[in-house]
Amino acid sequence: MLVSENKFMSIELANIQTTSAAQRRLPRWTALLAAAAVVAATISGPAALESPLSARAASNASPTYQIKLRLDPAKVLDSNGKFTATSSSKLSISSESGYELAQYIDDSAQDLASEGWSMRIKRDNGAGDQKLTYKKRFSIANGGTAAKDINATLDTANDSGFSSSDTNYDAQVNMSYTISTLDFSNKKKASADSLNDDQLPGGADSIDVVQSNLPGKLSKWRSNNWVSSVIDKSRIYGPVRQSNYSATIGGHAVDLQLTPMKSQNGSYSYLEVSADATKLGDATAIRSDVIKTLDGLGRLLHENAFKTDLVLANY
Repeated sequence: MLVSENKFMSIELANIQTTSAAQRRLPRWTALLAAAAVVAATISGPAALESPLSARAASNASPTYQIKLRLDPAKVLDSNGKFTATSSSKLSISSESGYELAQYIDDSAQDLASEGWSMRIKRDNGAGDQKLTYKKRFSIANGGTAAKDINATLDTANDSGFSSSDTNYDAQVNMSYTISTLDFSNKKKASADSLNDDQLPGGADSIDVVQSNLPGKLSKWRSNNWVSSVIDKSRIYGPVRQSNYSATIGGHAVDLQLTPMKSQNGSYSYLEVSADATKLGDATAIRSDVIKTLDGLGRLLHENAFKTDLVLANY
């Protein structure tokens, strides 16, 4: 069985590519299990030779699905950064329904990102809680819309300790334009009583809150102290402010997120379309319908929608 390589997406979105077959390899400990199985077969006969993955203690996680695509701001927004009347009509865009503030924590070398991890602090509409998300990301081969490729990545995640038995993490397949990822998110809350409504914690307080709520699996990643040492020297990436809207595209109810973003050339408007599904078949159908509709209207931006990478690259 080929197992997709556990590898975080590159920071520059334009260089993101799917993992090729030549890049996939068995993890070292899986190879050791295979060698042990060969020894057992020599002693006990062919019946003793089993797949090394049969040693898994739990079944694979059952993910939900999210479609993530981008709208072309030049075709959707006016010179003031507002939705044009034509776009609002054709896409049935609502008035703003709320906003989110978000920032990410990593060191200057982005060591957590290189291990496939991200840590986000978010607040919704000036709420009294900070929402903390600790996320582990796995790349899915071949665009990530086929069941066999998703299952192979679920195998890889299981080998890394992310299985159906770990209820602290929510599994989700994120399907974008040309690539997909499998994400495992551990979500926690912390008080925001000491913050103003439109405020996220500063550098020292951000480090304290993510450190004090660190999940056990992440705290032991690589070694017991490695992640904590990375956090101690980390900084804030962001913050960004996202305005939320609802819309209807291709007959499907979707969410729109409008985020002013920095780039190396100045600033721009990041527009993301998202929709959720519980089954793979529904997710691929929604994705196909939304792409077809937006392409027909000339409003689809043919890029992948992974905002975390853009924030880490430009803040």
